[in-house]
Amino acid sequence: MPTDLVTEKPEPLYWEEQSHAYVITGYELAASVLRDSARWSSDPNNVFGVNVGSSTPYLSSAIVLRDPPDHTRMRSQMGPAFSSRVVERLRPRVAAIVDTTLDGLEDGDEADIIADISTVVPPSVIAELFDIGVEGALLILEQSPRLVRWMELRPTPADIQSTIDAEAALAAFLTPILQARRVDPGDDFLSALVATEGLSLDEVLTTCFIMLAAGGESTGKLIGNATLAILREPEQIPALLADPARAVEELLRVEGTSKRLIRIAPEDREIAGHTVPKGHIVYIDVLAANRDHPGAADAGRMDLSREPLGHITMGVGPHYCLGAGLARVMTSETLARLFTRFPKMRLLDQDPEWNPSTTFRGLRALPVGLRE
Repeated sequence: MPTDLVTEKPEPLYWEEQSHAYVITGYELAASVLRDSARWSSDPNNVFGVNVGSSTPYLSSAIVLRDPPDHTRMRSQMGPAFSSRVVERLRPRVAAIVDTTLDGLEDGDEADIIADISTVVPPSVIAELFDIGVEGALLILEQSPRLVRWMELRPTPADIQSTIDAEAALAAFLTPILQARRVDPGDDFLSALVATEGLSLDEVLTTCFIMLAAGGESTGKLIGNATLAILREPEQIPALLADPARAVEELLRVEGTSKRLIRIAPEDREIAGHTVPKGHIVYIDVLAANRDHPGAADAGRMDLSREPLGHITMGVGPHYCLGAGLARVMTSETLARLFTRFPKMRLLDQDPEWNPSTTFRGLRALPVGLRE
């Protein structure tokens, strides 16, 4: 069990005084709420007495914060650009990017998985997907950590301003590219998005930012979390290498990066015998719910050889993550190649420090020895 988590099993639903909200930790209860977009809202404008919809120019109106019918419309429009065919076509390039990244570690005996791999691979892959070259990759690497600060559960004014500045920098770079691709499209993700009927330029930009925030940043943190977990239990490396896709499902379940998902009661709602008043928030503790999975008595234990139990890390129901396929490919290709290239890799810090985020679970650094 990771040392950053409470090991005592909590109640499936409990009142958290500090947050003044109910917290769901039970798997079945969490999944039922996430599936029910008709009764539980994702739109923060529905929070009682708070209007956060104008916090940032772009991310505040992202698809993940929309309710039907807007969410349904945008998802149906964007779906083809995130299809499994598009993702699998990118797999060889993901593999090449990972190999190039690992090549840079060959001459050394030590590395930092976070600085050298997990913060490098996802931005490089997304830049490839966008076809925006080295300049674009460097901008993504620089701005993505600032972009996600608005996603904290209680962002400070400094967090919000950081996100606004990152949006402005990325929009200034991407807007002329999107306008050019609309006139002269290529065989890339941005061309497919701008060609989507009914999507405005702002909606396209917002989709790009969500990919960087929820896709790139979250996937990078997952790679770090997973590497730490595997190095703490190296006997599971053969299972990872035998079936990376299966192993990644288990890693998503027990080492995922989302700490809490939020749903709002647009009207008074009954849940597990309790009333959530209109405009109040319910927090879903993602990792606690995943470890409460009814499919196995030992669901709290990591087992990379087990058949996937299912999880809510990528969401379930209408808000299931559009970029889930790409995140899986990036994670599986990175971990399989990393542990194949460096089979003697070992931890240099048995208890690395975690970032103090209320939203994302990820490490500050993960120093490793690459050889015996």
